[in-house]
Parts: sequence; structure tokens; C-alpha cells
Amino acid sequence: MEPTLEDLLNGTGPAPSISVSPIPSSTSILAVFPIGQAQRTLRIDVLENGEIGLDLEDGLRERAALLIEHAGIGVGIEFLRKELEG
Repeated sequence: MEPTLEDLLNGTGPAPSISVSPIPSSTSILAVFPIGQAQRTLRIDVLENGEIGLDLEDGLRERAALLIEHAGIGVGIEFLRKELEG
């Protein structure tokens, strides 16, 4: 069952939890999110040229990086969740 907009705005409903933590020694964060019954950890780096770097295979890396850069981490992770589930 997909969450409604009201569920998302109120923080309720069946939406999966995403945890984002900074890495103090670099300009990176770790995002942990569920895919099915497993947890996936994704390192998101801000590179020297300002681009987003991800530890993903080439096909997903570019699309996810563009989504994170232009629409935010949550949108990029939702995209990855759906791509990696199937």
C-alpha cells in the first residue's frame, strides 16, 4: 500500500525509514534505507568539483546523483529503492 501525501506530511503510514548520518572526516554522508527485508547502505560524497559521488554501478550512479543534486536525498533514495528492489 502506497502512503498518502497526508501520511508522508504527518510522518505516519507505511513509509520506509531512511537514516542519514554525516561522516565527520570527509564531505560525505551515509544513508541507510530498506530494500525488501534487507538494509542498504549508500555513501554519498561531495566531490572537489561539487558533483555528487555514489558507490553504485554506472547505470544507476548518474541518474541517482542527478536526482539527489536537483531534487534532494529523499527523492534519490526513493528512486534507488525502487530500482534495486526489482
